[in-house]
Amino acid sequence: MTIPSIDLKSQYQSNKHNIGSAIPNTLAHDQYIVGPELKELESELAEYIGVTHVLTCSSGTDALLLPLMVLGLKKDASVFTGPFAFFASAESISLPGATPVFVGIGPHTYNFDSSKPLGCYSDGAAVFTYDSSLYEELLALRVHDHATSGDKYDNVRIGLNARMNRTQAAVLIELLKLFDKAIQQKDEVAKEVFSLSLHPYLEEKQIFLITEAIKKSIAQ
Repeated sequence: MTIPSIDLKSQYQSNKHNIGSAIPNTLAHDQYIVGPELKELESELAEYIGVTHVLTCSSGTDALLLPLMVLGLKKDASVFTGPFAFFASAESISLPGATPVFVGIGPHTYNFDSSKPLGCYSDGAAVFTYDSSLYEELLALRVHDHATSGDKYDNVRIGLNARMNRTQAAVLIELLKLFDKAIQQKDEVAKEVFSLSLHPYLEEKQIFLITEAIKKSIAQ
């Protein structure tokens, strides 16, 4: 018996009415590029996380790459990252010409892998920041760096075509409403798994340094 780590089919079936209605609604207007769904999702994510700005983008790889492009990394730059992650964590560092440096995981350090507790039904991601000037540069680079002048044919720097698809934004708006409940359910399953483990290193408290100030989630 194969148990999927993320069961999107069951998730959709249990929320079919809301998600199924949201998708065709994206065709009810003519703003097909960076439409109202993206702006609504960015606003709701900013409120949920408590940051000033959110930039949605087409993939987790682009979400990692865009801030590094804004920082203007030099060829001799080094960026620390964790080794227990998807290839894109190192790839996004290498693409601008920098060198990824893998940092070991100790008992008192955290490791963030690239699993997504909140995921859409295709590629999609977001960048969160308090810095308004950084956000403006991210906004420009997301679409071939044409946002700075307002003229989409006035391209000052090399950018990306990294916009999130409006359909995925519509899906995420609905899934965000269920996010807290989904985290709770994942953690309940994780506690059950940890309780069945006889290996000392698979005890939950030895893997996650849990404090009242930290909200953690088991992504898979």
